[in-house]
Amino acid sequence: MVGTSDKAAPPYPAVAWSPAGGLSFLTSLAGGNGSAIGVNDAGVIVGSANDAIFNNRAVRWDSTIASPTTLGELGGGVISEAWDINASGQIVGRSDPGNPWTPVIWNGGAPVALGLLGGGTTGHAKSINDAGNPVGWTDAAGRTQRAVIWPGAGAVSALLELAGATVSVAEDINASGVIVGNCDTTGGVVHAVKWASAGATPTILQDIPGIVSANATAINDAGIAVGVGYDGVTSYPLAWAADGSLTVLPLLAGGTTALCLDINDANQIVGTGDTVGGINDAILWNPYVNLPGYAHVGLP
Repeated sequence: MVGTSDKAAPPYPAVAWSPAGGLSFLTSLAGGNGSAIGVNDAGVIVGSANDAIFNNRAVRWDSTIASPTTLGELGGGVISEAWDINASGQIVGRSDPGNPWTPVIWNGGAPVALGLLGGGTTGHAKSINDAGNPVGWTDAAGRTQRAVIWPGAGAVSALLELAGATVSVAEDINASGVIVGNCDTTGGVVHAVKWASAGATPTILQDIPGIVSANATAINDAGIAVGVGYDGVTSYPLAWAADGSLTVLPLLAGGTTALCLDINDANQIVGTGDTVGGINDAILWNPYVNLPGYAHVGLP
């Protein structure tokens, strides 16, 4: 489990939690601030860190005690973010070569720009599976966000959408090529959706009552998806079984809102939520199959 920590005073470092819940502060660049976003099964962590003049730089930590390695930016850029890493060490994210953001992949060297849809100028590669297929979004002619896949990190391909869609995002892809994310439909409600394959029409994952917006943020290799649903008042942490059935996960004691960010193949779910006094904490629901049990992951 990786993320960032808000201490009493800056800098705010990237952090990692061990399976036992112990917290490690990751070494940062000269600017001090950092954010860990993705980690693979080998424990290699990716994210971003501030350099001496506070530019956000994509970095990799080879362990929780390693110094960060900058991954590099597209030509002319000084800002980048790494979002995911697969078992082969392929990393995806985005780089700003002078404005706007461009989706990129790092294959052990300098970043390579991933293609945009026709008329597009910007995008974001958010996840990559072990087969080397990144997913995310790009803009397009008349569109601000359209869910896409780059099969084999090659040419971009738009995913199909719900009827009347104006925006869609692909958030994650598992080993079987199942993709999750979000898509709106006629009337403007944004639904959490699942694409059974890159060429499939998306299906709406079960909504909470009074849904205003929802997003499926991650899916594991067993097909369990997690995310968040918002009813106009509260954000609820959600998990969908492979058959599509919905579970609303418990909040922290005294909490009013939470969201799920990721799930691993042991069905452990991580996210964030508030607690008494409005303090936002990292949460581990461990494991999904033993609900309603969950653990509060706090600072030492």
